[in-house]
Amino acid sequence: MDTRQQKNKTVSSDEWYTPKWMIDALGPFDLDPCSPKERPFDTATVHWTKEQDGLMMPWGKSFVWLNPPYSRQLLRQFVEKLAEHNHGIALLINRQDNLLFQEVIFPKAASMLFLRHRIKFLHPDGRSSNPPTGHCLVAFGQLADQRLRDCRIEGKYVRLNAFSGSLDSTPDSAAEFILSKSGAAGTFNSQQAVVPVADVFTALKMQVFQMQTDCFSSNMRNIMEAAAPADFTNN
Repeated sequence: MDTRQQKNKTVSSDEWYTPKWMIDALGPFDLDPCSPKERPFDTATVHWTKEQDGLMMPWGKSFVWLNPPYSRQLLRQFVEKLAEHNHGIALLINRQDNLLFQEVIFPKAASMLFLRHRIKFLHPDGRSSNPPTGHCLVAFGQLADQRLRDCRIEGKYVRLNAFSGSLDSTPDSAAEFILSKSGAAGTFNSQQAVVPVADVFTALKMQVFQMQTDCFSSNMRNIMEAAAPADFTNN
């Protein structure tokens, strides 16, 4: 869908299409309910334009890709529907201080991936350009969260709500602490280790204790091997 920037005259009339590499990294998707009429490539198996009105159509069990129109009213309505559907990924402007994030995304989304680089969106004439703001990916549902964690898109993965049960289960509203793992060439990607925030200090203490135990065991073995008969190490 055209991602029009709110109250920005320089880009408000332009259509900004999702780059193909992002769909390749996160897909496949069953449904794009905000698809432009003339898209440069398929983002999902089924595409609905504004003529079909994706807000009124039932989404069924489709795994959804949502790059919504950024007019204030439509943006919130589409994100609220995806939150209720709880089975898909949204690409949104990184604005955590607004009501959409505070009232819908933070309480209901599974996780987010804050993109490290600005996205080069595509235009209908084939040009590409960067928007004036950064973006983030928001996962609703367990499958969507898994896609964010497993993708190789550079950025910071943050778990918002924990899950229990099946892939379409709802969040347990338990914030979690994220331990980043370094990606290729010292960069960070979305491959993260997730540790409950209540246990993070315990986990770190256990890591230190294990390192100390391993070191002690190694030293003791060296001492015993030096003091024992020659055939000790063969037993």
